Amino acid sequence: SAKHDNNSKDIRKLQIVDEEGNNVEEDIPQDEPTALIEEQQCFETPNHELAFLVKNCPFDTLEQQSDVNFLLQPINPPIDLKTRKAPTPEQLEQLNAKREKKAELLKSASLGVRPWLKKIWKVEKQVGKWERRQLMTRK
Repeated sequence: SAKHDNNSKDIRKLQIVDEEGNNVEEDIPQDEPTALIEEQQCFETPNHELAFLVKNCPFDTLEQQSDVNFLLQPINPPIDLKTRKAPTPEQLEQLNAKREKKAELLKSASLGVRPWLKKIWKVEKQVGKWERRQLMTRK
C-alpha cells in the first residue's frame, strides 16, 4: 500500500530558507493553519494586503500587536523617496532599531504568529517599493 508511515518525516531534506536566512520549514509546523496566508487573495495594492494581514493576524498579545503597528509607521523624519539621498545618521539609527525590534518580535512570537509576521515584514518592503514606483511614474 502507498500509505506513508509517520517515521518518514525524520528524513532530512534540503532546507528552505527565506531572505533573512531563517529556515522556513522549521518555523512553520506543516499542520499549522497557515492556509489563510497561503490563500493568494487579490489585493489592489501592497497597502491593501498589509492592512489585511495586520487586521487578521492572530497576535499573541495586544502588546505584540501595538509593537507591529508601531514598527509599520514611517520613521521621523521620513526618508525622502523622491531623491536618492542617503538617510541621515538619525534616520539610520531608527531603521536599525526597527530592524532589531522586528527580529526580536519574530523570535518571541508563537509558531502560529511567526509566519504572519514574516509575511507582514515582506509585504511592508513591497509597499515601500510600490510607493517609490508610484512617485517615479508621477513625474
